[in-house]
Order: sequence, then C-alpha cells, then structure tokens
Amino acid sequence: MAGNQSIVRPIAGLYDYSQIHSFVRNSLKDSFLANEKATVAIYNGTTVEGLASKRAAELKSFGYNVITVDSAPTSNYSVTTLIDRTKGAKRYTKNYLEQRFKLKAIDGLPDASITTTADFVIIIGSNETTQ
Repeated sequence: MAGNQSIVRPIAGLYDYSQIHSFVRNSLKDSFLANEKATVAIYNGTTVEGLASKRAAELKSFGYNVITVDSAPTSNYSVTTLIDRTKGAKRYTKNYLEQRFKLKAIDGLPDASITTTADFVIIIGSNETTQ
C-alpha cells in the first residue's frame, strides 16, 4: 500500500526494474545469440572494484552466457579488450559484443596467464571508469 492505493512494487525496490528488464530481455533473447550458445568470461583489468561484475550483470540481462567474472592478472589495462577465441565461428555473438563495447575483437589472449574455456574473453580497461 502507498497511501490508500494498492500498488505492485518490484522485489528489488521501488523504481528498481532491473530484474524485470532482465526477465523480458532473456525471454525475448535474440535467436542468433541463443543458437550460438557462446560463453563469455569477463575480467576486471583496472583497480576499480566491481567493473567486471557490473558488465557481467548487464550482459546476462541480455541473455549472454557469462561463465566467469574475475580480476585480470594485472590491473593496468587502459582500454577494454574483446578476444574472440572461436576464430569467427560464432559470428553473431562476436558482432553483438563488438557493437555493445564499440570495439573490434582480437584473436589471441593478451595475457598468457588467463586460462579459460570461454568462447569470448572481455578484459575491462580503465576507459570504462569514465563512461
């Protein structure tokens, strides 16, 4: 109740519609993205805590299969890096990620100490802190 009015309020709190947005986005997931079933690993390559988690939540809300969220081995990445480990085999996911992050994917991991089975690796750089 709000005043004398009956209301429906999101569980996350009044004016926080993030869970509703996520439900709708995942229910209406792009069919190309769903068919490719690409996996994504996100690493924070900065000293600002929570950047990878924030981006992971955003990607998950759009139906991406984020399997890893962690800190990169170093925290000195100046720009976000997108790595396509499928060599172009999952082209729709690659295209969507390139558009979402406004960058071009590269083929090889820039840091050999990152070990993952994910199809795509995103290393968040310090340019994300100013967006």
